[in-house]
Amino acid sequence: MHRATVKRNVVYARRNRRAFRLDVYRPRGARADARVAAVVLVHGTTGDPSPKDWGVYVGWGQLLAAHGLAGIPFNHRGLGVDVRTALAYVRRHARALGVDQRRICVATFSGGVPAGLAVALEDQSIKCALIFYGAPEPRRLRPDSPPIFAAKAGLDSEFINDAIDVLHRRAQEIGASVQVVIHPRGVHGFDVRNHDARSRAILRQAVAFARARLE
Repeated sequence: MHRATVKRNVVYARRNRRAFRLDVYRPRGARADARVAAVVLVHGTTGDPSPKDWGVYVGWGQLLAAHGLAGIPFNHRGLGVDVRTALAYVRRHARALGVDQRRICVATFSGGVPAGLAVALEDQSIKCALIFYGAPEPRRLRPDSPPIFAAKAGLDSEFINDAIDVLHRRAQEIGASVQVVIHPRGVHGFDVRNHDARSRAILRQAVAFARARLE
């Protein structure tokens, strides 16, 4: 988990005198000039000024780096414009950040799912998307949308789980690729709050899903 080198607090945008920052977790031992595939992490909405520093996103960054990917958590306001701006920055500065701008996945969590997934679905260069315990907007799904991995918490709200189910049904109707996995006893935020074998299995599946599509 700690096999990562980290570039912290990179300013990707400034708005109303506020700096918006991201971190880049890369595999320890990767050459400085190596371009590694990246997973951009869209946190849930919150009033905290820097969710990227929460343990959950630090952990995700380390986990991805341990599996040969770059994990990039960034602070945002729950708006699509922030997600698009962060992605544009990562691509524009890919060489300096040590990532491959052609191989990017978007991982979304909780209240960050609506904006994060919407941007991922409109951006034809995104290779795949991950959804964790958040409510997607199924109408944005197209047959040629990037593959989606969706993780449900069995004890989460009906609103969130119903939205994931609707997305899955729509995918089956139109031929889009959506894989749904369930933690039957999981709560909202189960990747942090449920320390059990099922949580660990879902994390392994999510990372494997991303790696396979970022090769």
